[in-house]
Amino acid sequence: MQRERDAGREPVLFNLASDEYFKSVKPAKLKGRLVTAVFEDWKGGRYKIISFYAKRAARPHESLRHPEPHRRRRGLKGFDSEGYALRRKLRMPTRSFSAAARTESMRISSSFDAGAIEIVSLDDPQDIRLRLRADNAADFRQWFHFRLMDAAGKSLRLVIENAAEAAYPDGWPGYRCVASYDRRTWFRVAGTRYEDGRLIVEHTPERDSVYYAYFEPYSHERHRGLAGAGGNLAPRQRAQSRRDVDGRDLDVVVVGHPSPARRPVWIIARQHPGETMAEWFVEGLLERLLDGADAVARKVRSKPCCTSCPT
Repeated sequence: MQRERDAGREPVLFNLASDEYFKSVKPAKLKGRLVTAVFEDWKGGRYKIISFYAKRAARPHESLRHPEPHRRRRGLKGFDSEGYALRRKLRMPTRSFSAAARTESMRISSSFDAGAIEIVSLDDPQDIRLRLRADNAADFRQWFHFRLMDAAGKSLRLVIENAAEAAYPDGWPGYRCVASYDRRTWFRVAGTRYEDGRLIVEHTPERDSVYYAYFEPYSHERHRGLAGAGGNLAPRQRAQSRRDVDGRDLDVVVVGHPSPARRPVWIIARQHPGETMAEWFVEGLLERLLDGADAVARKVRSKPCCTSCPT
């Protein structure tokens, strides 16, 4: 700021820090102009600060770091981050120069176990455009699972534009998307249809947070419980933990003792990232296979050595 003053320019400090962090600065000792941005959201009929969103939007942009002052001013006027934009009419009467505001908007997240979707457009509740995401290192797509937030009471129309490019497009006619508010109780969305190569889902959520998926996902928490059950198996059945190509745990349940006289049978499910629901089959199979009171299961266990790989 002193260098700016020595150059004959009015030094300006543009503050994007939170009040908590800005307490380390002594504004009275600053020889220049202090500009503080206020990031507000439209919520409940009024503008207010929601710190989680504001902190994300306050990340400095390259345009605000430009060495030429007129470029920095242009960057401030055209500020657009996380849905916020400059609103001159919301100028604060004290040391704040500008207020940024955004309307209450919907958000989509797939950053969780088995989450998968690509967002094309989320501007209009009646025209939410999405795309199926390909599996890792493979041009195979069918699975989708994502969370939609801030949509309670809104009439939604979600369109998966590339449904015709799925690995099994014949599975779309007559299909109904599944949804859940708590990831425990899932229900079919009646307003689902396949039309002109697109999967269209029409739904009005009752809550702000709703999950949509291809089928009911098998959660990682439930998987850990299934894998952990192997520790309680009889001596002839045991659980092993191995590693996949990415170095992650690969849980294996072995039923019986391997030997040259016993033919090995591998039961594998969920070999593709988008097949978490296949583990429901494995859970039911293991429950039946390990049932000591089941005569058929006892006969099966006496013959081959079965190895089940849930993941």
